[in-house]
Amino acid sequence: MQFQITETIYVVDDTEPDAELVMQRHYEELGYSVINNAASILVRPGETHKMDEWGIIERIVGKDRIAWATQFSNRLLTADGAHNNAPGHPDLFVYKDDGSKWFFVEVKQRNDYLKLGGMIGISMLHAMFGTRVEIARVNRSYEEKHSRARTYRWVWPCIQELNSTQEYIDPNAGE
Repeated sequence: MQFQITETIYVVDDTEPDAELVMQRHYEELGYSVINNAASILVRPGETHKMDEWGIIERIVGKDRIAWATQFSNRLLTADGAHNNAPGHPDLFVYKDDGSKWFFVEVKQRNDYLKLGGMIGISMLHAMFGTRVEIARVNRSYEEKHSRARTYRWVWPCIQELNSTQEYIDPNAGE
């Protein structure tokens, strides 16, 4: 299966140094609830000190679906191309309180980029839950206003990176 994902650029004036908190506030302003840095639902579900937040994830995603995905992913991680590479889990779990919408967000800033573990995690989340994972690049308007979105392309399950470019995608194109 081939994957391609392009970062979404968010230019902010916020001086908050924690980009994850900036994005959490953004989604909360849009009417979503956000769990920041939730435990991985693929490999070690429930391993968190925030059990109340884990209960929310189980309610939204489904306890049985998580159990199935965990069992499947633990077997899959012994396959060629994934061995000894734990899947990364996105920084934010974003959801509507009624469970009607939910997705994950991986937050990047400055020179950070999506690494192998992140590619594995995104592949698995998409394949097992059919949910989107957004790569949010936070650019500070006062320092990085000309930073460009990266586009990542890879093949799963062997995780062979096809292309990682820094293409500029104009968010206003097509309007």
